[in-house]
Amino acid sequence: LPMELQVDVVLRVSRLKEVPLELLQDIEDLLGSPADRHGEVHHAETDGSQMVADTVNQLSTEAREALMAAVSRKDEDVAAEISKQMFSFDMLCSADSRGIQNLLKEVERKDLALSLKAADEETSTVFFGNMSERAAGYLKDDMEAMGPVRLKEVEEAQGNVVQTAKTLADAGEIVIPGGGEEDELVF
Repeated sequence: LPMELQVDVVLRVSRLKEVPLELLQDIEDLLGSPADRHGEVHHAETDGSQMVADTVNQLSTEAREALMAAVSRKDEDVAAEISKQMFSFDMLCSADSRGIQNLLKEVERKDLALSLKAADEETSTVFFGNMSERAAGYLKDDMEAMGPVRLKEVEEAQGNVVQTAKTLADAGEIVIPGGGEEDELVF
């Protein structure tokens, strides 16, 4: 599609919050799938910006950058939301050990502790597995000593870690598999 049309599609899909079930049923009928009956429910919730982010992550680096730059020119808020969802903290667990170790050297300990406080088990295991047993123990102690923390603080810390990962990726010090032309997502 021409870039202008790509941007229009991205903007429209990213703003989706719910999809009429009748539309989903029509799509299922077209694809040959049996339609589910949902009683009185008339819409399905969705996160359009996450759907766009997942799709854009599959593009080559060049295509991804061109599309996001064009979207940013049309609507900076939408572009920022898509970018935020394209590069999540949990994606970092798919990096190679060397990349994680490079990231661990650059990230502030407090940000890492806050980030891992709300991370899933797989992500935590990857990070702790790339640390010495002693360092992992200290970090776990730090996390325990924090007690309950606000989700906003965790998200901010995860954003800081992701930003550091983006900087390292630009320097070629971390690679995240998962998309693009070269079967790697580098950010």
